[in-house]
Amino acid sequence: MTIELWYSTKPNNPGEQGVLIELYDFLRSQHEHFVMMACFYAGPSNEIDLMVLKQNGLFLAEIKHVWGKVIGHKSGLWTYTNPNGITGTLDNPYLQVRSSHHNWKKWCQEHLDEMKKIGSLGIAVIVPHIWRSPQANRR
Repeated sequence: MTIELWYSTKPNNPGEQGVLIELYDFLRSQHEHFVMMACFYAGPSNEIDLMVLKQNGLFLAEIKHVWGKVIGHKSGLWTYTNPNGITGTLDNPYLQVRSSHHNWKKWCQEHLDEMKKIGSLGIAVIVPHIWRSPQANRR
């Protein structure tokens, strides 16, 4: 079937681009229509790394670019150790995805009347309303 890829700003990170290409290749072999939305804002400060929409659901993901071992817990601290032994912390991707889901749902509810005016409520009517990052305009 078909896959559409929409993004507000093209991912600069080769790792993130690779994830999108791999996911695109996987979804292309499926027998459904998918819309992939990457690097966009649902509201002025809610960045969503990746969302895949299909007729009966959606999938959200937080993309991290880390080489090495990553350890984390559902609602706790996430740390990494790269191959050189340097350690650091990451924003908790689980909590980020939960927040993205909540903010996406809220954004859709706030714009429901506007979307109804366009026509039938479906994935296609959401795409034109993706917000660009305020930071993206400053580059």
